[in-house]
Amino acid sequence: MAAAVGVMVLCALLPARWMRWMNALGNRASMVIAPVKGPVWALVNWVSPVEAPKPEAIRMLEDERDRWKQLYNKAQLDLDDVRKKFEQISRGSLYPDLPVRQLPRQVIGLSVEAGGELEVRAGARDGVDTNVVATTEGVQLVGKVVRVASRSCWVRLLTDATAGTIDGVIMATDKDRGPTCKGLFPVAGHKLQTRVRVESGQKPPEAGQLVRLVDDRWPRNAQMLVIGAITDKPEPDSTGWYVVTVKPTVELERLSEVYLRIAVPEAEDKGPPPSTDGAKP
Repeated sequence: MAAAVGVMVLCALLPARWMRWMNALGNRASMVIAPVKGPVWALVNWVSPVEAPKPEAIRMLEDERDRWKQLYNKAQLDLDDVRKKFEQISRGSLYPDLPVRQLPRQVIGLSVEAGGELEVRAGARDGVDTNVVATTEGVQLVGKVVRVASRSCWVRLLTDATAGTIDGVIMATDKDRGPTCKGLFPVAGHKLQTRVRVESGQKPPEAGQLVRLVDDRWPRNAQMLVIGAITDKPEPDSTGWYVVTVKPTVELERLSEVYLRIAVPEAEDKGPPPSTDGAKP
């Protein structure tokens, strides 16, 4: 026992890059216990549900409504960006967005490592790689994939303390955008917070308003997804800035399924079409 404790203390003191070789062992151990973790995680969510389930018809209509809202707001963002795209065309450097394949996969538990990460039953063999965006069935942003094994991956929640900052915009209405939220950072209670400046002609932020993603550090297909809703009534400080607290619309730590948004590469050139002059191959 003393020797085991000594080895653990020594490993804890070593630089992290010296211990990367152990990731392979951890991935294999995770693959072995994943079939057990999945049913246990589902049982926990069944015993202690987050909220009462809604009728299937109502849930489908709400999800469809939220998807159309996200598509509309993304189209508005693309219109605002049209001048930049014309400049790229003039330089011959315009790259169209790649189509996205949404891959629904089961959450099999929380990561055993420190930090807010969900372990998902999808890996490299499914086309998942790092920085793939994870969402709920609707349009709520969950986070990014940070580690990938053959059969599983780990999604770092956007509310995790190590996730860094994220930028968004407050939606004054379903269609109209309000003040921008720069540098939303995780705080206690699985929330995000930042200071917002209200420009002339803009309405102050209010509780209940949605905040959507507008951040160049995230893929184009993730823009205008929902970061969360403002929880409390923002009050201005002595400098006139508003302190805004945002919470995701669902409990990210209790999800049983996520959707992985995987970019689909464009089809490669398959060569000229076959001849139609009647010659036999």
